[in-house]
Parts: sequence; structure tokens; C-alpha cells
Amino acid sequence: MKCQNKKIAVLGMGVSGVYAARLLSNLDAVVLLSDSKKKEELSNIGVGDYLGMVPGGVEMEFGGHSDRVAESDIIVVSPGVPLDIPILKKAKDSGVPIIGELELAFYYIPVPIIAITGTNGKTTTTALIGKIFEADGWKVAVGGNIGQPLCSFINPDGSWTNTELVVSEVSSFQLETISKFKPKVATVLNITEDHLDRYAKFEDYVEAKARILQNQTPEDFAILNRDCPRTFSLALGAKARIIPFSRKCALKEGVFIRDGQIVARISGDDNFICNISDVRLEGVHNLENVLAAVASAIIFNVRTESILKILKEFAGLEHRLEFVAEINGVKFIDDSKATNVDAVLRALESTGEPGGKQARTIILIAGGRDKGGDYSILGPLLEDKVKYILLLGEAKNRIKKAIIDYNPQIVSRIKEVKDMKEAVGIANRLATAGDSVLLSPACSSFDMFKDYKERGRIFKDVVVELARHWAE
Repeated sequence: MKCQNKKIAVLGMGVSGVYAARLLSNLDAVVLLSDSKKKEELSNIGVGDYLGMVPGGVEMEFGGHSDRVAESDIIVVSPGVPLDIPILKKAKDSGVPIIGELELAFYYIPVPIIAITGTNGKTTTTALIGKIFEADGWKVAVGGNIGQPLCSFINPDGSWTNTELVVSEVSSFQLETISKFKPKVATVLNITEDHLDRYAKFEDYVEAKARILQNQTPEDFAILNRDCPRTFSLALGAKARIIPFSRKCALKEGVFIRDGQIVARISGDDNFICNISDVRLEGVHNLENVLAAVASAIIFNVRTESILKILKEFAGLEHRLEFVAEINGVKFIDDSKATNVDAVLRALESTGEPGGKQARTIILIAGGRDKGGDYSILGPLLEDKVKYILLLGEAKNRIKKAIIDYNPQIVSRIKEVKDMKEAVGIANRLATAGDSVLLSPACSSFDMFKDYKERGRIFKDVVVELARHWAE
């Protein structure tokens, strides 16, 4: 994409916006970096840390988007900026192209891209794939929605860095603004209700996810979850070669589990990868992430020993079913990244033991900013596995109502708390040896915290302080 002397507005001063602005400035574009928040607000949420990276030639405006945005030749939108805000509607009506940082970076990436999307598991799978390829000797750029914008891997003159593969997490928000973005391998892990505070209906969210496949050709690959009907239905419109994965059944082609073993059957005979017991990642849902990662590796002929090495070593990422401490026989688990209902279902499935009233061994801490999910679907697992539910944040009343509507008897096991410290303290008093205290919110964190990471860190800090108290 030719940028020299073009007027380009970048909306959003988060990390992706700043890296996009920096790249465009280096390519001699006339850049306006604009944010709806005031400078002080950005500093309060930690975004101000990135502003020092903005080149001197980039003009910045805070506290709103001026008409100059709509007068640009191109607009680059950060993922968190909704496309229906007035200034973007005005620009669209005027015919101004609107793209995202993902699309911008794609123009300058000359190597194959493995792109991973899905409601849950994206970051874990992206990191796992990167580790597997690195163990096999590949030079890999791991980025995207995982935290490192793809524009950050592009040299100031627009040339590519010394890497031979990109592994990128991509969100529905990023996919909304693609035009030509085309990964060699597109992976869709799962699609369940999420971000209904942004999308008018679930089908709009599904459509955004499906865009990851739209530019692929028969020479490309689409890795799809055979066990998720909504996800696998995307195969009907895909042009790429479909590689399914399943933890529930053997497949004619794909990656699956058979007799406690992970097997890859792609273009030939069965390839035994490892036993399930070899996989260090915990949680049933993480087996799906592992299968998807194995599929990507097999497509690129990564050696089985490299795959096995990482599967034995990789323990997962922070704030994702992360064991924090055991105090008086009670385990404390940080799953702050569970920002939607489906993620909590997976966490509950992976924690404790099923079996009715006598097996209720989980004290669940949930709540935050509502994203429009259906909390009632948690009902069966709450009945089966959860001893108490501690609710905090803006969504606590809506969650409570949904649970009571499902089964009024559960109300005796619901308690409302004002903050994380109180939640951990009450959970500790309610728990007995053999129980697990699980922070798995089902909501975003923005009502009380900067992000899910801060929420998880505060939970862990309180737990560590509690452990220190008992050790004295």
C-alpha cells in the first residue's frame, strides 16, 4: 500500500493504534492519531505508556474525533473502536476506505500466516503454535490480538523482519475491517455467545468470525472444530481445504483423539503424536486447543518430536485456569480471562468432580461488566459442582436473576460481595479441604479494573496475602 503524502487517520491510541501510526509515519504518510478519550483518561488506564512511541511528525487529538478524520484518504481503526460511531459513518458515506491494523500489516507481510480465532482459547493456541514452531527451528513472529501488533514486526522502510512465519491471534473486532487479509492457515476454535454488547445479534458475531475464511483459496487450509456445530458449519462456505479436529470422534481426515492418543490423519497414514497423558495443559477444553495446534504443525511438516516436546512442557498462560496457591487444602484458581459464559462452562467442567450435592467442591467468584450472555446455561453445572456463588460488579443482579430463574433453590448459595478482597475472604471461610475457589467471571472487567489482567493480579495478590497470613 502506497502511503507517501497520503492523509491517514488512525483511531484509537492503544498499542495497535500507536504501532500503526508509527509505521505509517515512517512510510511518509501524513498521520493524525485520534482518540475519543482525554489524555488524562488514557493515562489512567495505562494507555499513556504507549504515547511516548509516537513519532514527532504524528499529530494527535484527544477527547473526540474531529471532522479531519472523515476528510482523510484512509482511516485505520483500532479493534476497540466501534464502526458505527458518527465520524466513521460520515467517512463511509464519503467513500473513505476504513481498514484495521491487521489489514494494514498484511500489505507488508511476505511470509505465510497462521491465524487463530474463536470465542475462547485463541491466545493459548496462538502461543502454543508459536512454541511448537520455534522448537522445530522456525523463526516465528507471534502477535496480533495476543498483545504484539503485527505492525510492530515491520521495519521502518516497510520491509519485513527476519522471520519466516507469522502466527497471529485475530479477534472478531479485527476481522470486521479486513479486505484482503488472507492467512495460509485459518483456525476457528469455537463460536459461542460473546460480545453481545457490541453486536446486535449473535449471527453478526458469527459473521465477523467467518470473515477469516473469506479470501482463502483451495491452496489454503481451514482448521475447524468438528465438535462445535456452529463452527463446523463455516466449512459450507469455505474455499480452503478443510482440516477438522475433534476430541469426541475419529475422523476420516484431521486431528483427533482415539483410545487416549492424539492422532493426525492428514494426506496419508495415521500419525501418532502422543498420549493425552503426555499433555501438560490442564482442562478438557485445552485438548481442543492442542488438537488445533497439532493440525497447524502437521500442515507445515513440523517434526513430531518438536510437537511432543512442547506439549510436555507448555503449562498454559497467566489468568487461564492458573493455579495460584493451596491454603489449608483449598485450591485457588485464577481464570480471570473467562470473560464470557462459555469460558466459565469450560472452567467448571475442568475443575472439581461431577456427582451432585455431595460433589459440590467449587466456590465460584463471578461478575463484572455485562456482555449480554445467557447466564442461565450455567445452571446445570452450578447445581452439580458449585457449593457457593460469589457475585460482584455491575452484572451481579442480572447473573443472580438468571440463576434464580433457572432454579430458585440456588438462591441460598448466592452471596453478593463488594470487591475482590471481600470475595476471597468469604470464599476462604466457606471452603473446606478439597474445595477449589475459582475466579471465572463470565464478564469483562472494565467496571472495576483496567482489564482482565489487573483483575487476575488483584485476585492473586489477595490470595498470596492470605497464604502468607496462614503461614505465619
